[in-house]
Amino acid sequence: MSEIIHESLLVLPTEDELAATMARARALIQSQALLSGALAAVPVPGLDVAADMAILAKMVEAINREFGLAATQVEQFSASEQQWLLQLARQLGNPLIGRYASKALIMLALKRAGVRLVSKQAAKWVPLLGPVVAAGLSYTAMRMLGEAHIRDCAALWQRARQAAPAR
Repeated sequence: MSEIIHESLLVLPTEDELAATMARARALIQSQALLSGALAAVPVPGLDVAADMAILAKMVEAINREFGLAATQVEQFSASEQQWLLQLARQLGNPLIGRYASKALIMLALKRAGVRLVSKQAAKWVPLLGPVVAAGLSYTAMRMLGEAHIRDCAALWQRARQAAPAR
């Protein structure tokens, strides 16, 4: 695999650059998780699920962009580099890296947080505290999904750096 990277546009980030990128991405997921939590407190059936899908799609795209792994950014690399990066993403078990966040891929990611989301739906209808519990569960689930995606993006670049020949 390492022979793929040679004369190219692919520049591997340093550990310091990855740390800074992770910090920026974490600030981003904070605001998206708060939005998800606020919308979960609204007792309208189905609103929070649709909102979570839209929020997650936006959040994943923004995280990918921060890491230089948005689909439009990956498309700038050679075909072999694209294939290599997507193979690394598959090895990590993350189909959202380097791709457009389709409805099917977002649903797959939401299933990773399935128990929390089902609990959120049930909690919403408990008088008084239900909306608060639903908001907390939604916030936590979105943070968890965002953190997992950040870790996967960082791990991809770390693996790429390990596999790349010295320049």
